[in-house]
Amino acid sequence: MRDELRSLYGLPDDKIRLVYPPVDAARFHAVDMDARRTLRRRFGFADDEVVLLFASSSHARKGLPLIETVVRHTPLPVVIAVAGRPPERTSERIRYLGYLEDLEDGYRAADFTILASKYEPFGLVAIESAMCGTPAIVAGNIGCCDAIAPEQRFVFAPDDAADLHAVLERATRVARTGPQRAWMAGGRAALAYDPDVAAHVDALLGLAWQIEARRRQPATRTAAAHRPSA
Repeated sequence: MRDELRSLYGLPDDKIRLVYPPVDAARFHAVDMDARRTLRRRFGFADDEVVLLFASSSHARKGLPLIETVVRHTPLPVVIAVAGRPPERTSERIRYLGYLEDLEDGYRAADFTILASKYEPFGLVAIESAMCGTPAIVAGNIGCCDAIAPEQRFVFAPDDAADLHAVLERATRVARTGPQRAWMAGGRAALAYDPDVAAHVDALLGLAWQIEARRRQPATRTAAAHRPSA
C-alpha cells in the first residue's frame, strides 16, 4: 500500500508512515512437539505428509487455483488443508477443515501456511502462522513479506507455478531435516517488528502527536510575528 501511494498517487515518501498491525501473542504462539503431534492427529494429518494450511474466505483472490494446480501435478508428499470457506472440490491432496474458531491450532498442526494472493495489502494469516512457529510460503507481492523474519518465510514469484513448485521442493527438504521444526521458535522472534498491542498504540499516538505539533507550529509563528516588541 505504501508503494501504491507513491507510484499511483505520487505521494512523497516523507509523508508516509508504515505501521504494521498488532497480533495477540497470548493466542498465537508456538507449542512443543508433543502438543503438535496431538494436533496433527486431531486434524488427521499423517506424519509422512507435508501439510500446507490455506486459510481463506476468498479462494480465487488468495490463489487457491494456482496452488491446486501445482500440488496436483507434483510428486512431493504435500497436501492442502483448507480452513474457511469450502473449496469447490476435495481430494486426497485437497482437504477441508471447516471454519476453525481455533485457527491457531490449525497453524500449529500444519508444516506451512501458504498464500498465493493476486492482491494482498498485508496478509495477517502469514503473520499469525509465523508467530505459532509455522513458516509461511507466500507470493512476493504480499504485503507482509518484509514483516516476517527470513527464516520463517519462503517467497515465490507471484502467479508463477514453476517458482512455487521450486519453493515447495525447498520447503519440503527443510521440513524433513530433523529434529522436525526444532528451528521454529515462533513468537516475537518470528517477525521483523514488534506485534505487541501496546507498541502499536504507542506508534499511533506518536504519529498523532507529530501531527498536532505540526498544526501548532504555524499558529505559534503567526502569534510571534504579531507580538509587540519591548
